[in-house]
Amino acid sequence: MSSDIEDEATVYKNNIDVFHDVLKTTPQGVKRILLVDLWQQMADLGFESVANYISDKYLMPVAKSLNDKDLIDGLTLFKNTSIGRKAPDFELEIKKDKTLVKTQLSAINVAKKYIVVFWSSTCSHCLDEIPQLHSFVNTLEKGDVKVIAVGLEDDPYKWKDLTYTYTSFIHVYGEGRWENKIGNDYGVTSTPTYFILDKDKKFISKPEDFKALKAFFGEEAEEE
Repeated sequence: MSSDIEDEATVYKNNIDVFHDVLKTTPQGVKRILLVDLWQQMADLGFESVANYISDKYLMPVAKSLNDKDLIDGLTLFKNTSIGRKAPDFELEIKKDKTLVKTQLSAINVAKKYIVVFWSSTCSHCLDEIPQLHSFVNTLEKGDVKVIAVGLEDDPYKWKDLTYTYTSFIHVYGEGRWENKIGNDYGVTSTPTYFILDKDKKFISKPEDFKALKAFFGEEAEEE
């Protein structure tokens, strides 16, 4: 985070503290509405640290006092997938001496960065973008980026056939599609959805689409 953004975030946090002082005698239900609106604004603006500040210091206690499970779960999910946080762990298989070995996302060490993409063999946008992703990653220097493709599926057969096309990816079968735990842990509600992780498996970017993903790596190359 740049110093300018950090300064802006600090100003937001100070103003939020002042705003909350005004709400001290406000009923919890009304306070919830106002704080959720403020939290959502910060999230939409990309100030995740400020959104999490609102949540941790003010909104989560209100949600707990109201026993609002949906809000508690939503705030927790947002924080768990914020930039700088360690990505939720899950099991996958990698090739070792020509044999598939089960391991965890957190344990692999095969690249400097990782793209976790959630897709589906029944998703038309995925069938358009996944081949582009495969081609793009193959243009990058070997060892720089590894793609972990989580297929959110109801049926493994079509998915399995397609995995043979994208041989450089680590493939994970996400059984149950929208009910799949991995997808739910990452807050996935549509496909394709992209996350970029650093070598320590921390979130460093959440591109909105493939174009934004390419731009991320283009900007990074310019900085280097």
